[in-house]
Amino acid sequence: MIRQKFLTICVAATCLAGSLGCQQQQAPLTIRYKVPSEYEIPEDVRRIAISQFAAQASADKGLAMLVSDELAATLAANGYEMVDRTEFSATVFSGKKSMRRKMFAGGAILSGSVKAWKQEKNVDCNCPEIRAQLRKRAFVSVSLTLQDVQDGGTLLAMTLNRDFSSLRSQQQGKGAGQLGKMSDEEAYASLALECVQAFADKTTPRTLSATETLQPGQGSIVRNGNRLANQGRYAEALLKYLAALKKAPNDAGAAFNAGFMCEALGDLDTAEKYYSRAYNRAGHVGYLAARKRVRDNSP
Repeated sequence: MIRQKFLTICVAATCLAGSLGCQQQQAPLTIRYKVPSEYEIPEDVRRIAISQFAAQASADKGLAMLVSDELAATLAANGYEMVDRTEFSATVFSGKKSMRRKMFAGGAILSGSVKAWKQEKNVDCNCPEIRAQLRKRAFVSVSLTLQDVQDGGTLLAMTLNRDFSSLRSQQQGKGAGQLGKMSDEEAYASLALECVQAFADKTTPRTLSATETLQPGQGSIVRNGNRLANQGRYAEALLKYLAALKKAPNDAGAAFNAGFMCEALGDLDTAEKYYSRAYNRAGHVGYLAARKRVRDNSP
């Protein structure tokens, strides 16, 4: 009888150890999802005409042309049909709405202005290298407006500012005083291209990925949710995790998995809330890292 009980205990312990081993060997799950852009261009806009950008000073005209050309290339790369500049004329804005509708049906007009300026300041310092780092700074400001062709309404508007100093150049590993070695035109062009890239970043949805190991949680409901999640059925898995949390509100594993499913579905705000809930219950550093990820990726 004693031997039988001993064997029963050993078998039970072996099963438990095997179960825990299975949980530890849970394969990581990788999700991919899209994050909306900070500024959304309406889906029905597929044609874009870029007007000549205004220059705040005559010296900025070349810079304005650079910005408009780079914006056209960026939008074309993102799948927009660009209206040839020769087709675009001042009559589009002259009040002839019938011409405007016919010429740019389903489109929009991107216009703006460019301003560049510099500051030079002599620093009282015995070190020539430091004086070179601090004495010169360049600035570029690009204002953009996208208007609907049909009614002239504003679809988006933004102002992008970039500055360049020799101190910043040194921090980026480009060598002390490099700005002092660049011409004003080179510095302005570099900043203008940064503004164009910022426009692309702010108007282009991003596809992101994340990899996490689903947590075992406290019950079979969580395990069922994990099975659905591994099958790519994220919405159904989320319902399971929420049901588990209703039964066991302090289940950090269920809360973390719920956050991961919200992230997979693109709901980063709700994902952050569940990651916070998981971290507050268990204090796991991985939960904190997941929360930081969705915060950083939120538009």
